Amino acid sequence: MADITLAAHSAFPVGMKLRSKSVAIEVCDDLAIVGLTAYRGTADALAGAIAERFSIALPSPGKRVGTDRISFMWTGCHQWLAIAARAEGGLDLEAELAAATAGLCSIVDHADARAVLTIAGSDARAVLAKGLPIDLDERVFKPGDAAVTHANHIGLTIAQLDATPTYEISIPRSLASSFADWLRHAATEFLD
Repeated sequence: MADITLAAHSAFPVGMKLRSKSVAIEVCDDLAIVGLTAYRGTADALAGAIAERFSIALPSPGKRVGTDRISFMWTGCHQWLAIAARAEGGLDLEAELAAATAGLCSIVDHADARAVLTIAGSDARAVLAKGLPIDLDERVFKPGDAAVTHANHIGLTIAQLDATPTYEISIPRSLASSFADWLRHAATEFLD
């Protein structure tokens, strides 16, 4: 019988890493992404379990919180996305969350269903404003803020990571190529 080996490939087209003086777009491969949805009446207990295990309070609506190891983003009523780097032979985020939250929530591995990239720089807001229907002005959308929205008719989550600004965007993997085309076109005027 043939020996079959699966190899992970980026959902984004080759060459998606773009950089100029005012905009940097980078693909974030090799992430563990897990969705959590609290069972009815367990949201407080779930928040306690996450705080005990990861020393993080689950974020309130429109927020993202995290450490160097793991982040949680609010995605809906009693729903969060947990994101962490997948280390060589290291973190099994789904198993770790399942052990920490036993019986409090459903846990779904989104790593093969989502594609993540970051866009940073002084013109990142201007690029994203061409397609996102939310206000990214620095007085309104700040570091730690997150939203479930869309761009170019593609549903996505977006979080502002820092004041640079750097935005983390997560989209359905099957639409990564279409989103990349839109983003590349939106960023064209800012690329060298």
